[in-house]
Amino acid sequence: IYSHQGISHKASYQYTLTTNDNDTYSFVSIDMCQRPGVGAPLNFLGYISKEELKNIKKLSEQTRNSNTTIFFGHYPLSFTYSKGVNELMRHSIVYLNGHLHSSVKNLYARHSDGLLELELEDCK
Repeated sequence: IYSHQGISHKASYQYTLTTNDNDTYSFVSIDMCQRPGVGAPLNFLGYISKEELKNIKKLSEQTRNSNTTIFFGHYPLSFTYSKGVNELMRHSIVYLNGHLHSSVKNLYARHSDGLLELELEDCK
């Protein structure tokens, strides 16, 4: 997803699909890459600046009336030290990520606010 869309989007973005029945399905990417970018091993944690957090909030608000909203990003929420990210996803059905890929199996969480988080092996 990021490889394909990265050319068109320099940070977080959202895409909404509208079906022939006028159902809407929204996808919101969350960019937690540090700026300027750092190399391994310093790139193990994600970070969202205050400016990017405002952008994600705006994107999230644009999806309020969708039938379903899915958030996705590279980093698990437990691998970021940015505050307020979960709150922006409160109307989402899931947050998908892929930072650890296949190095750890069966990574998933149901957060206290009800958000389901799934680590996908092939999500880059």
